[in-house]
Amino acid sequence: MNRVTSLYLDLIRVSAALVVVLTHLAYTRFSGGQLLAWRSLGNDAVMVFFVLSGYVIAWSAAERELTLGHYALNRAARLYSVALPAVALTVLLDAIGRHWSPALYHGFQYQGGEPALRLLHALTFTHELWFQSWRVFSNGPYWSLGYECGYYLLFACAWYLRGVWRGIAVLAGAALLGPKILLLLPVWALGVVVYRINSRH
Repeated sequence: MNRVTSLYLDLIRVSAALVVVLTHLAYTRFSGGQLLAWRSLGNDAVMVFFVLSGYVIAWSAAERELTLGHYALNRAARLYSVALPAVALTVLLDAIGRHWSPALYHGFQYQGGEPALRLLHALTFTHELWFQSWRVFSNGPYWSLGYECGYYLLFACAWYLRGVWRGIAVLAGAALLGPKILLLLPVWALGVVVYRINSRH
């Protein structure tokens, strides 16, 4: 990827990240309602991240990750480099927060039942399959990693496999993920389409 394109994508990524931060700060309990106008932009910013992800994954597969094994290793490294610190910090900070201010943890923002199963789902990225949503304690934004992992799986089936196995694997992957994750697949796939257009022109 050339330097100009890389810088452009980084600029979009940073801008979307700032919008997401403002979206979360806009909750009344954090900013007293002063930033409520930003709440409506949060979902749009997440969709930008999905499109960027599709674009970058398509570029990586076309230019660097030429085998399924290489792709799988890099995707696992990328996911776990985010997931492991995120889950560890969530457990640690929730323990501290529940000790100092238990009242903050009464409500939908914190879900702590069946902690071992919740951690298992989080670390296998199965927390959003079909109609379930195993929230990782207080870590609401973690949901997106379950979607990303699903899209990585479907992309691998469609990109690296050939013949009848490609169709079988894509259908099996879609059946595993369920309708909730598949509803946002066109957004992620838009990034792949944009990369393909961009690479030809």
